[in-house]
Amino acid sequence: MQHEKSEEECKAVVWYQMEGQERIQNLKVKLEKTGIRQFSISPEGVCCVPEGKYFRRVGMLRAFPAHETKILIQYLHKDHIHAVKKG
Repeated sequence: MQHEKSEEECKAVVWYQMEGQERIQNLKVKLEKTGIRQFSISPEGVCCVPEGKYFRRVGMLRAFPAHETKILIQYLHKDHIHAVKKG
């Protein structure tokens, strides 16, 4: 039986396809140019990189659908980006 997506899952997929994919890819490329190979995204969409004992903000994802992280991780994996949910 095929799993039907909820309305929230559909909104997350649309967000990723319309905005998130490009913004995440651009941030990834920008950071890789400086030798940074990982960053985190808070539930509010704030993108940070570790810097010593603290974190430095490097970007912001508007309307980030944090409540649908599992669906977003699937799409990131399809785009060859390793993503995990912590906490």
